[in-house]
Amino acid sequence: MSRRTAVVVLLVGGLAAAGGFIFYRSRAVTVAPPVEVSTQPTEVLPGGPTPLPDSFESPGLVSRREGPLRIYVALPREISLSRHGENSGQQDQTLASVPIVVVLENDTYKKVDAAGDLSLTGDALFTLTITRDAPDGPEVFSHSEPRAEVSTWQPAERKTFTASWPAASISPGAYLVSVRPAFGTRQTLQIRTSIR
Repeated sequence: MSRRTAVVVLLVGGLAAAGGFIFYRSRAVTVAPPVEVSTQPTEVLPGGPTPLPDSFESPGLVSRREGPLRIYVALPREISLSRHGENSGQQDQTLASVPIVVVLENDTYKKVDAAGDLSLTGDALFTLTITRDAPDGPEVFSHSEPRAEVSTWQPAERKTFTASWPAASISPGAYLVSVRPAFGTRQTLQIRTSIR
């Protein structure tokens, strides 16, 4: 076999091998069907509630839907009344009060009128009471949020209220905070905290 013939055989063999490899790869690769992605929003009835659970609880937070509003009550599970100075030259710091945050959020996609949509009774929007966390525990603090300042909520608008629990009525121990709205089912939301 001449040298020229050997080169041609090698060249043809190389091309055949390359062609076979390309053919094999094109047959082995399968194209996955296109994935359908919906760009449509979740169906929500106009003016209806948002697609959130009616109630939920996590450390330091409770929430429940009451009519067109959702109520959130936030308070740390454990609170230290005094903080010791890091250096011996610093004075200990004592809390003057414990803030308890209550948020009322419009849980619908429409405007909510406090007078017409909430059927409020009395002069309060909600009342907050704190008792010792024990059977028949004594009440140590109460707060009534006046409704006079609130007239409407825009869609998804939140209004935040802070009740300041004065340190003078606090001693170490476990406490139960109860928030009763003056609208909806008027059921009480409760959250617990421990003071040390």
